[in-house]
Amino acid sequence: MVSRVWAVYVDGKPVVAMARQEEMTAVLERVRLEEGEGSATAQWVQQVRVDRADGKKLSPVDAGTASKKLGEILEVKAERGVIYIDALPVVALPSEAEARKLLEEIQSGYAGRLESVDAAPTFKEAVEVRREAAEQEMWGDTETARALLTGKNTGEEQEHQVARGDNAWSISQKYSLNLASLRKLNPSVTLERLQVGQRLLVGGKAEPLITVVTEGRLSETLPTSFSTVRQASPQMFVGKEILKSPGRPGTQKVTYRVRCENGQVVHRDVVSRTPLTPAKPRIVVVGTRPRTVQARPSTRRKSRTTRYRSRRRR
Repeated sequence: MVSRVWAVYVDGKPVVAMARQEEMTAVLERVRLEEGEGSATAQWVQQVRVDRADGKKLSPVDAGTASKKLGEILEVKAERGVIYIDALPVVALPSEAEARKLLEEIQSGYAGRLESVDAAPTFKEAVEVRREAAEQEMWGDTETARALLTGKNTGEEQEHQVARGDNAWSISQKYSLNLASLRKLNPSVTLERLQVGQRLLVGGKAEPLITVVTEGRLSETLPTSFSTVRQASPQMFVGKEILKSPGRPGTQKVTYRVRCENGQVVHRDVVSRTPLTPAKPRIVVVGTRPRTVQARPSTRRKSRTTRYRSRRRR
């Protein structure tokens, strides 16, 4: 039985051990590179060291078991391109260049919805990129960061039920989130103290963190009203009307100078109106021929007195 082993101590507590020091050191270095995604600047967030331990209290394990255990416990930080919004760090991309490129793509995406641009798009918030050491909970790839910044890390609302062995990091990786996104979706949950059976929101509509302001021109085609023309007809009697043509609205192109926030128009002014197709008037034929009333002969029978007087005269 091995009485002395080499263990990795995390914040002063031994967590996993191997029989040989060089094996334990090699496993620890491999985990650092894997967790740090190959970054040479990756450093442990916790206090980590390799030292001797009592083999009776901590049995040695193989390299695979040691790697898995350390991967679940340890977190790293490394230099990345951190996007700040109103002085608060939001997400960290692998490099400054990737972070700046993403912000430019988001701006140009909204500007591309305008027919013409009057000024370069800007952010309503104070947005900047800094190169600095960031912890893993801030890390994200380009698409994860885009979804977080624009509030589209979504689709349908989705939940995850915490199982034994789950932690916030493993859950966020499973659903392609970073810990900042997971916290935003679950503001009332303490991610450091998850319980088996607890439900976490891992998908759903979120509010955008940035507002892209664009100014330019937009146009739309609108109908124009048509008039009603009344034509007199002496062949038709007064009071009679016939619809000769129902009429048809015309069209016009209306161009606006607009100000948009995240693609939604918040202010607009009309710049021009250009006729496209003329309106066709509605035509109503109105009768003007007067109606004449002819007197009819009386058909009323004479009274008995009138008939008697007539006979006496004869």
